[in-house]
Amino acid sequence: MEQTMVDLIERNKQHTYTVPKGNLSVTPIEMEVLTYLYRHRTLRNQDMYRILKAKGSYLSKSSFENKLFRTFLDKELVGRYRYRYHNSNEEGQRGPTLFNMWYLKPAGVNFLIENGYLPRTIDPYSSARVSDLSNKEHHILVQDTVCKAFAYALDSGIDVKHFSPWTPDYHSLFDGTNVRIRPDWCFTLKDKIINLEADMGTETLPSIRNKVEAYTDLANDFPNYRHIVLFYLADNHSVRKNLYSHHKRRIWNIKDKLIEMEKGMPSNLEVYVIQHKHVDLFMQKLFTGVLPAEPSSFSEVADTFTQLSSEFDFPYTITHEDIHDFVKQLPSGAENWIGSYQLIHDDGLDYQNAIICYLEQGNVRQLARFHYLYDLLNNKGFGRVVHNLIGVYPNNTDMHKDILDMYFDKVYITSASDLNPLEGGPHFYLMSVFDTLLEVEYGKLNS
Repeated sequence: MEQTMVDLIERNKQHTYTVPKGNLSVTPIEMEVLTYLYRHRTLRNQDMYRILKAKGSYLSKSSFENKLFRTFLDKELVGRYRYRYHNSNEEGQRGPTLFNMWYLKPAGVNFLIENGYLPRTIDPYSSARVSDLSNKEHHILVQDTVCKAFAYALDSGIDVKHFSPWTPDYHSLFDGTNVRIRPDWCFTLKDKIINLEADMGTETLPSIRNKVEAYTDLANDFPNYRHIVLFYLADNHSVRKNLYSHHKRRIWNIKDKLIEMEKGMPSNLEVYVIQHKHVDLFMQKLFTGVLPAEPSSFSEVADTFTQLSSEFDFPYTITHEDIHDFVKQLPSGAENWIGSYQLIHDDGLDYQNAIICYLEQGNVRQLARFHYLYDLLNNKGFGRVVHNLIGVYPNNTDMHKDILDMYFDKVYITSASDLNPLEGGPHFYLMSVFDTLLEVEYGKLNS
């Protein structure tokens, strides 16, 4: 710990360099952030400051912005492009926002090369201006997520690597193979490859399907990795000139399209579709191993469910049944995520058979399994009578954040925390409209 503090002090020390426009005082951390800027092409003030603080800089935000203008800009190491967009806040109020987008100028690239932060093979004049970007809003949407996620990893001591798919680092993941899919950005953590796909609402559904087909081929070709594809859609929290007001409907449509492909997805591929406003916490869960969930997550949910009784205002005795008595042909891998139970009412006059299916926010595979069971329920396709289908999320927050791809009538939705008597449970919900859940007493669904 003492050594870490000593190192931090050293990395915050000012060093004086001579540049074409005079002398320059800069810390090693600031040099690293300038290098980060080069590798990310262009960033906003807040993006760079977020990385600066996560690396341990003592500078306040105002001091850093002052240094950007009075040192780096004046010395012509960086350039800026003033960008305006119209956005909506959470109350739906719209208005213009003006901010600076920064990029490294040739003198800045040379400065980093001469001091060993960039290799000498780099052409200083190849650093593109932000005005050259074909889709600035998309770039900002991607880099906002990337910078927040990497800053979280730095703060948490999580060893992640991340890079553009146009770099040799990306190709080295696949033994130099020229793969046919390139995400917007890529993170690696142990055996995970996390592929970010920021969606502005303009890409066609067939194009998205083609992307997932390419990721499917990649996962098949490189089975030693766990391939995670995260589509996140621009919403009211995103940079948008023309606000894409139907982002929830688009999530519905994308999920519906990808569910058709689930049978062909290998077990080492997980595809998620979520809103942009949820992506930061989602990335943290991917980094910490909360996502993708392990089968033990369903086991915990199942244990909580079977322990419900009249002691917790739940007038049923629950026993576990063999799922294969109900579903003759389970989807591949589904036996770890689906359970069957018999519920006998305390009055002895009523019994129900229920199927529980684990659901995860944005997870296409889990939703496809739920669809399969829902179709069996509606078409009386179970091997034994099933009265209720229950979709269970790991927690109440994820349950309310998720957007399902259709209206599921005659099914219960709940979560592990909603089932837990220690957290005030059990609570069960019905889908009332497109993305609203209405609490209902269990057993009243078919009455």
